[in-house]
Amino acid sequence: MEAQKLQAIYKKINQEYKDRTTGKFDDLTNEVTFKQHADLIVAIGTLLLARERKPFVIDESNKKILRFLLFYFNECKEAENIYPGKGYKLHKSLILCGNVGVGKTLLMQVFADYLQQTGNPSAFHNVSVTQMINYYKQHEHLDLYTYNEAGRKGYDGCQPANLCLNDMGLQTTQHFGQDTKQLVMDFFHARTEVYNQYYMKTHVTTNLTPLEIKNYFNDEYGRLVDRLKFYNIIHMTGESRR
Repeated sequence: MEAQKLQAIYKKINQEYKDRTTGKFDDLTNEVTFKQHADLIVAIGTLLLARERKPFVIDESNKKILRFLLFYFNECKEAENIYPGKGYKLHKSLILCGNVGVGKTLLMQVFADYLQQTGNPSAFHNVSVTQMINYYKQHEHLDLYTYNEAGRKGYDGCQPANLCLNDMGLQTTQHFGQDTKQLVMDFFHARTEVYNQYYMKTHVTTNLTPLEIKNYFNDEYGRLVDRLKFYNIIHMTGESRR
């Protein structure tokens, strides 16, 4: 191959590396810019709670995680410094765990809307475990939520999308002989492959504790437990907001 062509390929790879590591996001380390984004989060949260006539409240229980999520979804390196010693990284997906009512699912609904409104490539679709199980009961596969090798390519006819699986728990109910926990396990195996091939993330909200999460994913081979290293596991505290 000609030296000129090799140089062109080298230049293209360097540019792609720069694009991936620099990103095209607002600098949220600027407090004025951060406040603009934070105000948008509050507005979206209040809109989602409008039917309940509740405001979206920022307090000591959620202030830190909201700051983390704003930095995280905008690929601001500062996110990795908000929880010192936790080892949270931008390239990892999220598992938000905590008691019922602390606001895990609401936060992911707010950020799903926020990311879509701002045209952020980190935007994701929310789906509940119940939705996924009902889909399986109708179609006998999870292709809509993973990747259909036979033809369907995720949502809207495009390649697989970022997802958030909400309300993951100790599902053991049988549906037509199928253990729903096994469906969740199959889902995560498939989504790991989606991450490896397309860098599409799978976030999770759950009532399980960090220890219960590890036990939940434990199998005789330890494959899914090992893959938990690809997640930032964040424990949300506080009183129920319901």
